[in-house]
Amino acid sequence: MVVLEDGRVSLLQSQPSGEQFTFGVFVGGTILGLAALVLDRPRILTAEAIDQVVVSVMPRRDFIACTRNVPGFLDNITRLLALLSVESIERTGPQALDDAWVRLGSILTSLAGNDSRKSCPTIAGLTQEDLASMVGVSRSWIGAALAEFERMSLISKRRSRITIEQPTRLAGFIASARRRRPDGIDCANPRHFRDKDRE
Repeated sequence: MVVLEDGRVSLLQSQPSGEQFTFGVFVGGTILGLAALVLDRPRILTAEAIDQVVVSVMPRRDFIACTRNVPGFLDNITRLLALLSVESIERTGPQALDDAWVRLGSILTSLAGNDSRKSCPTIAGLTQEDLASMVGVSRSWIGAALAEFERMSLISKRRSRITIEQPTRLAGFIASARRRRPDGIDCANPRHFRDKDRE
């Protein structure tokens, strides 16, 4: 088990075809490899450092010893696994029905949530290829979509940094797209929301 104390890592899943899917970007305080440790199985995700990181490592033998000798340790691990499971469902469940525009907006919002120090949070160290893998689209689509979000004044781009200029409006765009989807609105085209969102 690895505890990420500082820095950022991306979690990748490799496919048999050789393609890699970026599962997400995680910051200090994240616990990695807990499920694999408990189940005594190989990890299915690979962690790759985005910048300099500080980690603490607990070997499985020490983990097992703690479950037997530290009061409350096993209960806390059980609650943590349940919490991680619920968070995963809450994060990925709604996106299963979302179109690519909404998935991109949701992913940007989630990644930006790691930078709580600013009113305009910034996502750094993530490539368009990473975003394309997370959204499930091509890199060229991501480039065009980010440009469209920038024209809507939702984000700004500079080198390998994306700043969410108006997080509340981006959240409103996502919610509006989800509400209008059943009414036959083409959510794949953010121009449907542009006039309202600029107000």
